Amino acid sequence: NNEEILELAARSGCANLLIGFDSPNTSSLKEVGKGINLTSALEFEEYVCKTVEKCHKYGISVTGVFIFGFDHDCKDVFNRTVNLVRKARIDANRFEILTPVPGTLLYDEMQPRIFDHNLAHYDFSHAVFNHGNITPEELERGMLEALIDTSSLPKSELRAARTFWDVARGAGISGLKRAVYGTGVSYLQNDQLATGAAKRLKQYQK
Repeated sequence: NNEEILELAARSGCANLLIGFDSPNTSSLKEVGKGINLTSALEFEEYVCKTVEKCHKYGISVTGVFIFGFDHDCKDVFNRTVNLVRKARIDANRFEILTPVPGTLLYDEMQPRIFDHNLAHYDFSHAVFNHGNITPEELERGMLEALIDTSSLPKSELRAARTFWDVARGAGISGLKRAVYGTGVSYLQNDQLATGAAKRLKQYQK
């Protein structure tokens, strides 16, 4: 949210920022030690919206990263995240499942709950541990459905067009080049994510 840094980033040619928003659940943010002093979901929504708006002001598109599977998550976390992506007009997103990678403190803490030790599944898109509120299949399906909801072309095209318009108004001619690149990258990211998620989701529908 430091506009001086954003301006310098834009002047250097920065067209896209990958930002780890992590979760709309403020309890989950505290769980991972995020240094953000927010006490409610509404405050977090406002924080995300303002962050994205400021990036767009300087001609920078945003790829938001969200993680599903924190202990405080419930089944509504998927819809809450999708709604936040739309409300904040995040250009592209990466949804991941909390993964206790071997050799980390998280892995040691979650060892009793881990049921899948196949390292090929430790790719942040498979549930490898038992969650108290959400089954492993629900975690995977929820993530894939959220990707499709936010990354399918009609919806991502609309967000890209809005971002381009924001940049055209706020960043001037110099920002238009970044906007073309940034929104183009976001468009391609969304297309690939939605296509891959749709293919994988078919496994659960058989």
